[in-house]
Amino acid sequence: MLISETTRDVVLATALTGIAVGLVLSIAYKSPRKPRRRFKGAEICMRYPDQYVCLVDIVRPPLRNPEIITARVVGHGTTHDAAFDPIRDLGERYPRFAIRYTGVPTEPLIRPSLVFDDETLALLAEPLKRATLARR
Repeated sequence: MLISETTRDVVLATALTGIAVGLVLSIAYKSPRKPRRRFKGAEICMRYPDQYVCLVDIVRPPLRNPEIITARVVGHGTTHDAAFDPIRDLGERYPRFAIRYTGVPTEPLIRPSLVFDDETLALLAEPLKRATLARR
């Protein structure tokens, strides 16, 4: 059975359109979408337990407080890199972000420790006195 040239063209055009639509949908599916809603810090920990999360649009309390009031989650995973991968190439879209671990850390935090004994205080006292006198 032979089909007409017009029918063949329509079938070919339909097939090409289907391929193009499928390609567009797969690209759209793979591209990171904008996070829809904000979560409170506790909600983030409950939704993504013991995972690294990549956060954007972070609302923080006043200075010197590490808590997060609300944020949008754009990536998560068992490693730091897995959480960051969804926005790795989106520096212009997400110029400010933070990656946090939602579980209890298994390694001790490294913090500098200073020991002030009488000898160290005596060394610091002289420059502090000069700075105070210079301001007057």
